[in-house]
Amino acid sequence: MASLITRSSVLKEIINPKVGQKILGSVAAAQSQQQRNLNVQEHVSYKLLNDGNIATPNTQKLFNYIKFNRLTAGFFALDAKFRFDDNGEFRQKELFAMRDWTQEDPREVEAAKYDLNYITLDGTIGCMVNGAGLAMATMDIIKLYGGDPANFLDVGGGATAQAVKEAFKIITADPKVMCILVNIFGGIMRCDVIAEGIIAAAKDLQMKMPIVCRLQGTNVNEARELIKKSGLRIIPRHDLDEAANLAVHLAKIVELAREVKMDVSFEIPDSVKKSK
Repeated sequence: MASLITRSSVLKEIINPKVGQKILGSVAAAQSQQQRNLNVQEHVSYKLLNDGNIATPNTQKLFNYIKFNRLTAGFFALDAKFRFDDNGEFRQKELFAMRDWTQEDPREVEAAKYDLNYITLDGTIGCMVNGAGLAMATMDIIKLYGGDPANFLDVGGGATAQAVKEAFKIITADPKVMCILVNIFGGIMRCDVIAEGIIAAAKDLQMKMPIVCRLQGTNVNEARELIKKSGLRIIPRHDLDEAANLAVHLAKIVELAREVKMDVSFEIPDSVKKSK
């Protein structure tokens, strides 16, 4: 007859990598206090960093090994979590080679190939922004106007037109996306490069959904001229509040149309194109 596991039968021990194998002593002491007849040394073994230096080239030291004996109901690992810094990949080739990409979101995997920081969310407004702080602010202002962001996407400061194009492919691969909001502050990133990528993506993907584009900073006038001459469904806005509010309303229009199984197409009149 199987014995029940109670709260008191679960022992918790916080492991400090700098302590090393001294942890066995504290577990054994706890075991003794619980008056259990198990040999901790027999059922528990592990390896931790003795010097606490996670960046060591010896990848084997990064692991914690727990052995258990099912017949004697010994110790075993209930859960484990490891987090690795991507910046250390060049020092840990063998470790990062173990990464199982099939367990991750395909869009996030594709984004990583182009050094794009992408996280899937549950909303309807696709976001493309440069800088994590600006991306968070953009998502906040979308929420302020009653919308929900469909993703977090930071193209970084050194993105090329090709990377921007790939970013649009990733965003539009999400069927929940109804509208795209681009919010770029050109410091290191040039606005005209962003504009070239947006235009190339809109043409190649034959995008029907509206794109609201707010650009400020380096080469912004050149970027606006490129968008104006493209004649595509790209709606420029200079103010972030106005851009976010417009994106939310456009997303709702597309969403309503899809709910009744109707198609909606956005066209920019020639008179508006000339006045941009």
